[in-house]
Amino acid sequence: MPEKNRQRVYVAACGAVSPWGDGLAAIGSGLREGRSAMVRRTFPGAGNLSVGACGFVDNVPGEDRSVTLLMRAMMQLHEVLGVLHQHVVPERRGVCVGTSKPALMLYIEDPGSGVDCFNELLPDYPARCVAKRAQAAGPLQSLSAACATALHNIIRGAEWIAYGNADYVIAGATDAALTDLYLTSLVQLGAMTRQECKPFDVHHNGFTAGEGAGLVVLVNEEALVRCKLTPLAEISGWALGSDAFHATACDTSGSGTASVLQRALLDAGTCVEELDLLSVHATGTPLSDLADANALRLVYGEAAQPPILSVKGAIGHLMGACGVIEFAAALECMREQMIPRVTRFSAPAPGCERLAIFNESARGKVDRVLKWNTGFGGQIAACIIERHLAG
Repeated sequence: MPEKNRQRVYVAACGAVSPWGDGLAAIGSGLREGRSAMVRRTFPGAGNLSVGACGFVDNVPGEDRSVTLLMRAMMQLHEVLGVLHQHVVPERRGVCVGTSKPALMLYIEDPGSGVDCFNELLPDYPARCVAKRAQAAGPLQSLSAACATALHNIIRGAEWIAYGNADYVIAGATDAALTDLYLTSLVQLGAMTRQECKPFDVHHNGFTAGEGAGLVVLVNEEALVRCKLTPLAEISGWALGSDAFHATACDTSGSGTASVLQRALLDAGTCVEELDLLSVHATGTPLSDLADANALRLVYGEAAQPPILSVKGAIGHLMGACGVIEFAAALECMREQMIPRVTRFSAPAPGCERLAIFNESARGKVDRVLKWNTGFGGQIAACIIERHLAG
């Protein structure tokens, strides 16, 4: 195991708003049931599409929907933050929250929306909203890395904890881009399907879009003990990278992703044989799915691979927020010791035959998860999430 002169990083709480509903329990039930939360909607330019909408959340007049979703996720952290605030001064509270679609898109599409203050159009506005609510006066950042945005922010937060920049960090992302302008662009790009998203399936032909928001509270061991908190998990290692391949297309060789996965494993001091679940990016496009499968082939060689965790077929691609909702799904799999089914999977696509994909949810050991996301422009992020075992 490599020498690491850094503090351990614990996940003390997680708040999530996804098409499955509010909170981790909604994600857990969605995973157990393999339930689809997709609905059909018609957009003037894009036509009739299947989308993962948080239909139970009403729009707040004059407020960007991404902030509305984020504040709902933050409400779920109230109890843990209340305890932390008794022991952690504002200067030791950090916030690292991003979005890949700031309110500028809403303003362009609907200038009369009420979102007309320049301050609210900046991509760091959601992060500033969280910092204000938490009265956090420590480090504040907002990273935007396309569909890897959430995981980039979580990893940056983990770094702040690991190297002593903060005692706790609220990290995550939000995205609410179910707008005609954005979806029409994706349709024109050829990335979206007009049917259903089917990751790794022989009939996969694109992703479906969704919306959501999620936040994790990361703490160091001192704050954990002082506040008598029971952690949900530990982030033991991470890595970032880029395949530097194309503005929108992915490198189907998977070599860039494989390099990041291997470095994350090395950073955590673990090996592929110790992984129980693989939380993959898995958009449902033929190129992206092949890139994921080839990355795993490079990492595992001829060794057997653990089961796949893939949720985009059930809730859509939540863009910049996908990573934190998938992180929350991994937490639920560890809590329930569950291997969930991959929604809408029937038979493997060419090149994906070696993947371990469950058609039905089952009980199974899930103590260590490798989670990764990729984004337009070749941005790659990966981390190792470990279940907390008391004692």
